[in-house]
Amino acid sequence: MQKSIIGLLCLFLLVAPVEGQSLLTYDWPTAEGEALLSDKYAITVSQGGATLVSQVIMSESKDIEIPNFAEEFKGGRTMNWTMFAANFSQPVTVSVTKLFGSGAPEVEVVPSPFGIVPTLSTDGRTATFTLEAADYVAVNFKSSDNRHTSDGVVKHMLMVFAEPPEANAPNPGDPGVVVYSDDSDPAVLNQAQTLYFPPGYHDTRTSYPNGGNLASFANRDNKNIYFAPGAYVHGRMYMQQGQVRNLRIFGRGVLTGRDYKWSKNLGNNGGVLGVDSFDPIEAHVGINGSNNTAEGIIVCDGAFHGVNMGNGNARYERVKTWAWHPNNDGFRPWGENNRVNHCFLHVCDDVFYNKGLLVTETVIWQGFNGAIITYGWDGAYNTENSVLRNNYIIYPQWRGRGNNNGLVASQLDYDMRGTNIIISGLHVDGNVPAIMNLHTNSGKADNNDFQLPPGGSLGFIDGLILRDVTITGEQVSFSGNGFNQTPFASQSDLRGAVLTNGQIFRVQNVTFCNVSVAGETIDEDNVDEFVDRDPATADAIRFCATNPTTSVPLQYAGFQVSPTPTWGTVHYSGLPGGERLTLTLFSATGQRIGNPVFDAPSSGTFDLGHLPAGVYFLRLSGQSGSLTRRVLRL
Repeated sequence: MQKSIIGLLCLFLLVAPVEGQSLLTYDWPTAEGEALLSDKYAITVSQGGATLVSQVIMSESKDIEIPNFAEEFKGGRTMNWTMFAANFSQPVTVSVTKLFGSGAPEVEVVPSPFGIVPTLSTDGRTATFTLEAADYVAVNFKSSDNRHTSDGVVKHMLMVFAEPPEANAPNPGDPGVVVYSDDSDPAVLNQAQTLYFPPGYHDTRTSYPNGGNLASFANRDNKNIYFAPGAYVHGRMYMQQGQVRNLRIFGRGVLTGRDYKWSKNLGNNGGVLGVDSFDPIEAHVGINGSNNTAEGIIVCDGAFHGVNMGNGNARYERVKTWAWHPNNDGFRPWGENNRVNHCFLHVCDDVFYNKGLLVTETVIWQGFNGAIITYGWDGAYNTENSVLRNNYIIYPQWRGRGNNNGLVASQLDYDMRGTNIIISGLHVDGNVPAIMNLHTNSGKADNNDFQLPPGGSLGFIDGLILRDVTITGEQVSFSGNGFNQTPFASQSDLRGAVLTNGQIFRVQNVTFCNVSVAGETIDEDNVDEFVDRDPATADAIRFCATNPTTSVPLQYAGFQVSPTPTWGTVHYSGLPGGERLTLTLFSATGQRIGNPVFDAPSSGTFDLGHLPAGVYFLRLSGQSGSLTRRVLRL
């Protein structure tokens, strides 16, 4: 009881606003064995003349759980983060100091559409920028000691979570509210209407069985679990049976699974099933039922799926989550009418399943494995009706297309149906291995198994619309198992399957509307460069009538660049006469390299020998339009 009273007093002292000031920072428990205070970054936030320290907390990569096929992601990566709240009646100035290694020559704040331009101190260690809204942004000090791979995977990730003022937080003294402590009796806690985690470190394994599983608290409808600012809780909540409605999990605290072990790796990690390791399809937070809500909290470092809030009318609002290895899916509610708004995810498997989702204003820092949204995996179910609108992908870490990597993927069995995904207003800061990775279950294909499951009826994939999708980087994969990564051009995959009985599992009704990769809009003339389509099992891609066209002007059709790949010099030819033409070389991220060549002759050379390996673009432009050719520098 004394611990709880002290925690509540600390909460009042630490987050009570100073009169006339809206800016709040939170204090986290950082004694040994508790939350890790970052030794990589320090942050202050300022508003209206007040400057506060905003603690930076750190999660360490679970290197032992990273499989050998992703060996390059081992080696001590970290996720660092800070959280503060403000009403943003005035802008908030954020000052970030890099504590490790050397100063950086450049710093970047993404998502880039936010238009945040930081200033960097002369020693390259402190970046300062302004936030005018409660947004989630990543700060990237672009120094050699912060690059984990040669293509720019960030070693020590940093997220700034700017929140609005907290509203309607419960009072720990209210009727029906019980304050958690590690020596609490679960039987008493479970009778409460609201379970309240106060500031401080808590380990639910000391009070709840099954590895600290809080699921028994969800024993009736309309209950609440509140994580106060500064509460750092080790535990999980997975319902193995029963249903609940209107469960609300909310607050500004953290639910960590740092000590849990991946059950597919027990031979290496020393975990014990039922003690600190569980079935990989169990979720860190897994709720059965409908109308359940997660708001404001952080759920991190688990060893299983992510945050699954039930079967219909699930709500996710300003939830932050991250994890490190395969099976770390993101949000996977089932049913229909599910909503995800203004969240952050850094996961290492499929972020979303196509189950009645509307996802908006969400930032995704994708790990090396999984799709942003999948039509599903083999499992005798159908998926349908999702819309992803106005979202952001930052620094995706994919190494290749694999069997389920890319923006949209599928691993459906032959008797399953996946229908109606719309992705609209998506901005990707970085490369992708595939816009689409649509096919049937790869395990069956690898085993030459094209049999319809017994009693099943033929399925299909029907309906994908990609509208206003901007990928700043290239559609590219990488080879290498260490720091040095070699890029090579990749294609999206679009194919169904011809079954043994002659039936065809089809992929159909895929539409592109203003989809661009590295500045080049995909259209009827160049789509085959981007997509590998099996014409026997997949329909041709459609294009919106309003799609801005980059059809090749006839007089430019002879423009060619060779050889590609190249070790240094490329030759261009086929430039027509009769107009003034310009040639410009761009990087894969759209940055101009060197000066344009004005009044370019009909043929000539470009030297790329001084440039690092990667994908580049040579753009021909004139009065008739423009045409871009890719060049791969080895």
